Amino acid sequence: MNDMLGPVALFSALAVVTGQYFMSQIRTDLKLLNEKADKILGFLYGDKRADIMAQIYFVQSASSNYGFLAQSPTQTSAQLIGMQEARKTAMRNILFYISDLKGLANADQLKDGKYYDSSCRKADKICQSLELSIQLLLQSSWMEVLFTDGCSQGYIDSLKNECDWFLGEAEKTSAEILNRLVGAGAFFKKDNPLDFLKADCTKSTSIVKKRLDNSGFAGMKKQAQKNWSKLSELVCRPQYILTADGIYVRK
Repeated sequence: MNDMLGPVALFSALAVVTGQYFMSQIRTDLKLLNEKADKILGFLYGDKRADIMAQIYFVQSASSNYGFLAQSPTQTSAQLIGMQEARKTAMRNILFYISDLKGLANADQLKDGKYYDSSCRKADKICQSLELSIQLLLQSSWMEVLFTDGCSQGYIDSLKNECDWFLGEAEKTSAEILNRLVGAGAFFKKDNPLDFLKADCTKSTSIVKKRLDNSGFAGMKKQAQKNWSKLSELVCRPQYILTADGIYVRK
């Protein structure tokens, strides 16, 4: 048995190194999630800022220290629980932001210049917060897989389907509400030109249009598909069996 400990340790070390490489890649992909705290707090919307920031700090720390954490069974268990909590926080916030975003597009209220201006600025912040929450959901889900011992393809698929649903709802709702606000600005300018200028609604419309043009959901969706595939290859690799002659790859 002592002769076999070297190869087993080698496989464990390779798994950690491969996981570290995957973590470095997703940190590059999820740029918004890995911004500095002051920049995130500058746009984070609503009274749930402390809740989501605490989870972001946790995920950022676990990502940076993955190489150490993955080698400790005690830490692995603790990190797994933490990632599940971060994932639930992200889902709660996504639903909260989607609900608030839908509440901004009241056709009658949008005829008021001040309300329109306020709605456009809120929508800009909510959409950024929504993108951030989606990134938190994705990274915590991916890290949950990495910290799960003996993770199966079925479990990965269930997490992927869950993330796909939230991402799809966020993308659909943000596009729908932002387009409605841009459209309301055009009609509002035509019907109430004085109110439109007084409330500086021209600038408000441009803010929403810029957010719509620079939406990160499509890019996230494309990159997420690639990362789910990479994660499956990483985690669901062939199992190694211990025999009297050595370690063999199970075909």
